[in-house]
Amino acid sequence: MSSIVPAANYSLYAIPAFYVLNLAPHIYGVNILKKANNGTADKANPRAHFQSLKTSTPREIYDRYQRAEAAHTNGFENLPLIAAAIICGNMARLDPSTLNTVAGVFLTLRTAYIIAYIRTTTQNWSLLRSGIWMSSVGCCFYLLGKAGSVMANGGPLAL
Repeated sequence: MSSIVPAANYSLYAIPAFYVLNLAPHIYGVNILKKANNGTADKANPRAHFQSLKTSTPREIYDRYQRAEAAHTNGFENLPLIAAAIICGNMARLDPSTLNTVAGVFLTLRTAYIIAYIRTTTQNWSLLRSGIWMSSVGCCFYLLGKAGSVMANGGPLAL
């Protein structure tokens, strides 16, 4: 007689993993900007300092820094959406393999998005970046939709 062991649910780990992932473009951007400016950094007022380096930094590097910062900001703008989707999916007691898969796909898409955002320099490639972003948001809406369906039918509401 064999018993089926339910899949482990790692989906909640995607929330702090996404937070850490969003630090990567910021760290990258700051480092390339500092490197282009002899390692200077004003830690008392870093945002104003990095803005002031625009004129002393080669345009290509400063543009890359700005794209890295934009990817960083976009990630934190999307953090509440994925956190809500994963939490709601867990509250609805969605299948752990579904939660794990969607969380993993989301993190993979967001990694691709960060890379695409930093490297994109033309309008044509920006369409690919936007497609990656829409796909990652689609992961969130998928989980929210599945969780909403369960709860709308009187399913689980709490863990």
